[in-house]
Amino acid sequence: MAEELVLFAYRAQDEHGRRHEGVHWAAAPGAVQAWLGEQGLLPVVIREAGGMQRAAARLRAGANRLARVRHEDLIVFTRQLATLVGAGIPLLSNLKTLAAESGSRPLGDALADIAGHIERGGHLSDAFARHPAIFSTLYVNMLKVGEVSGKLDVILERLADLLEYDRETGEQIKAATRYPKIAGFAVVLAMAILMTFVVPRFITLFDRNNLALPLPTRMLIGLNTLFQDYWLLLAAAAAGAWLFYRRLYREPRWRLRIDRLKLRVPVFGRLFLKLNFGRFARMFSLLLASGVPLLTIFDIVGGVVENAVIAGELVRVRNMVERGKDLAGPMRAGGFFPPLMIQMVAAGEQSGSLDVMLSKVADYFEQESRYLIKNLTTLIEPLLILVLGGFVLFIALAIFLPWWNMMQAFR
Repeated sequence: MAEELVLFAYRAQDEHGRRHEGVHWAAAPGAVQAWLGEQGLLPVVIREAGGMQRAAARLRAGANRLARVRHEDLIVFTRQLATLVGAGIPLLSNLKTLAAESGSRPLGDALADIAGHIERGGHLSDAFARHPAIFSTLYVNMLKVGEVSGKLDVILERLADLLEYDRETGEQIKAATRYPKIAGFAVVLAMAILMTFVVPRFITLFDRNNLALPLPTRMLIGLNTLFQDYWLLLAAAAAGAWLFYRRLYREPRWRLRIDRLKLRVPVFGRLFLKLNFGRFARMFSLLLASGVPLLTIFDIVGGVVENAVIAGELVRVRNMVERGKDLAGPMRAGGFFPPLMIQMVAAGEQSGSLDVMLSKVADYFEQESRYLIKNLTTLIEPLLILVLGGFVLFIALAIFLPWWNMMQAFR
């Protein structure tokens, strides 16, 4: 049975005589003494922490769980761990060293907890699974494969490659959608200024002259009344709609429908498919080259796919492969996977170089994804111009048509 951790407060000195104070979770004072020795510190006092110190430590742990770890920090850690494991240095020593040297406080604390869990006899993948906000399901599953196969350093290198690809893709998408985001924010800001300062004055002016207002003006006045008098109700309705969507998305039947609609969204649906095909082929190729069994690869890949349509297709193909079918046949039968991928998979199965062929498939779809992302602004621009033009036209008609009517009346 694993020992319970206790929070100990300590005072220690370094080789220059400087004092160090802090707290450390451990099973016994001897473990704290050993840990201080690894840090190059000489223990002076080690005692069990008081209630206030325990409460402060728990608050810090809660804050760290909410804090985000940057992709760069996670990639660097994964590369470092792969190098140290490949050099034959004991895993527990690696984790303690990386926890102490980590530039990210949340990551360092998580690694210290993971080292403590392993020190008490826990498995590596189970220890990492204790921190889902930092280490994804894919990360944990691949560590599990590394434990079973005995190729942890190779799996960690592959994992770092995948993390780098995800980070680069995310940065490219952010850069490509920056202009539409700025334009959308400008529209919202302009609407808020109009509703707050401009429209109320025009309403007062039109009421004084008893004008018969045109439809666009009546619509703008209605929107102004809605935002001015019922903004709290609108906020509540928006929050309720979001919660309803989240609850509906948890239902498998509705999630399948919603995810199918996402794949049909112009431009973005095609980009999402290409990104997922490229990621699927890359992960499959890397894991296959690392000696992971075919069915285990499906379990890992299927467990991290966020779209229910793609996940369902992977489950269907896996079940048919488990019954003794080859890989290309079930992929072709579903009509979901692109012909290029099916042809390359079939060629790879026949030649015995499936991992190489899937790597080429991944290269192709990653290149296609980069091209789409690069031209994302160009593809969105017509829709953006249409929306902005419609907004400007509506505001112009709503404000200037009554003035035109007033001028006609004066004439």
